[in-house]
Order: sequence, then structure tokens, then C-alpha cells
Amino acid sequence: MYVTEDTTRAKPEVIRALYSTAIRTGAEAVCVCDTVGHSTPDGARAVVTICDACGDTERPTTAELALYLASNAWVQNDDPEIHHLALNTVPHSASVNFRMRKLQELVVHRMLSGHADFLGYSDALTALHTGSGDCTEFAVLLAALARAQGIPTRVVAGLAYSDRFSGKKDVFSPHAWVQAWDGARWRSYDAALNGFDSTHIALAVGSGDPGEFDTLLAQLPLLKIEKSRSAHVTSEYNGGDVAPPAVSRFAGRRAFYTA
Repeated sequence: MYVTEDTTRAKPEVIRALYSTAIRTGAEAVCVCDTVGHSTPDGARAVVTICDACGDTERPTTAELALYLASNAWVQNDDPEIHHLALNTVPHSASVNFRMRKLQELVVHRMLSGHADFLGYSDALTALHTGSGDCTEFAVLLAALARAQGIPTRVVAGLAYSDRFSGKKDVFSPHAWVQAWDGARWRSYDAALNGFDSTHIALAVGSGDPGEFDTLLAQLPLLKIEKSRSAHVTSEYNGGDVAPPAVSRFAGRRAFYTA
């Protein structure tokens, strides 16, 4: 066996020469060993750290909390059926994070009973009854259940990464999820992907009324995401929020955003 150390810091042409020579001279196996632990490529333009408790969060005002607790035409948390379902799913005394995860599991289960529908924007009660829709219906239903539990919850519109979507590779497509206030910060929950990760880009927040996102939707085709081969992202978030890419209701009528 032929073993190299600090392999990631060596030049590719050097590694190629070493391994080729080892194989020609009879090595039956090669071991790509790295003792560096962590390295950032030369010329990196950005290092992004994702962590669970770093950074400052601006506290919402009393009016904002009231808005994200209120029922509206799209997030009907005062509906008796939604209210009963929310309160019987998880104890009100549990932590916000525990309740949100249980409600997220409930939304995933209920929405699996229907079919994917990438057109239109249904309200939470319709989503509950039909089990049909896409990320927006997942989001408004989760927001309604969370508000019924007394958790201030806002709907987020943005982009989510997919390694492959609609025949294209490495795309960011429009997506929706929710953020819940836990008393210290806004935490994100994505029922459509059954988990939230650092490939989400939040662009706007609202109460769940689709009209609040009209300006954002008009600006989406103007966005451009460029890939830097030297960029490196490190993650320190340990919340276990890893999920597959999104399928967005906007995909049929909006541009793809290729990384």
C-alpha cells in the first residue's frame, strides 16, 4: 500500500505523478490520507459559517409578533379544525423547537395524502383537506398550525438549492418555508423538504398573504448566482436539518437560477 499525507495541500499534478509511479512499481492499493483536518483553498472569496447560536437577532416588535400570530384568509389558525389538530398533536408546554418539529412531521404526513400541484396558491385549510400542493401549501399549513399553538410564525419566500431539477443541474429555484419565533431568534422550518439547511436563501418574509411577495416575484428573473470554484463553506450547525432539494410551484413559470 502506498500512503500520502497532507494530500489536499499538494498540487494535483504532484499527486498524479506519485500515484502513477506507485502503481507502476507494484503498489496494490493507495491511501489518500489527509492529516490537515481543515483547509480553505487558496484564493477563497468567501467563507460562510452556519451556526446555531451565533450572530445577533433583532427582536420583533409587539406589532410584528401580533401579525405573525393573527389569522388571515390564507393562514386560518382560528379555524376550529386547525386549532383542534394543532393542540392535539403536541403539548403546548413543550419547547417551541419540539412543537415545531412535531407540527412539521404532521404537515408532511397530511400532505403526502394528496398530489403535487405547482399551480395556484391554496390556503391552509384547503391544503389540510386535500393534501395537495407544493412548498407554499406546506408553508401556510405549518404556519397555521404553529400559530394555533401560540407560536409567532411567518412565511418566507426565497430560493432553495437542488442538485438536479427539471433536467437541469445545480439550480436554485423559488421556494417557501416558515420561521418561528422561539423567544430569542427566528428559527426556520421547511415542511416541503422535511428539514431546513444552509442551501436556503431567504429573500422576503410575510404573514402568508401571497400579495406580499409580488414585488419579490417580479425581481426574481433579475437575480444571478455565480459559482466560485475557490469558495468554501464550513458548517457548524448541528440541528440535523439536512433535506433533499425543493420542488417549487413557481418552477413552471419562472426562470431557473443556475449556480
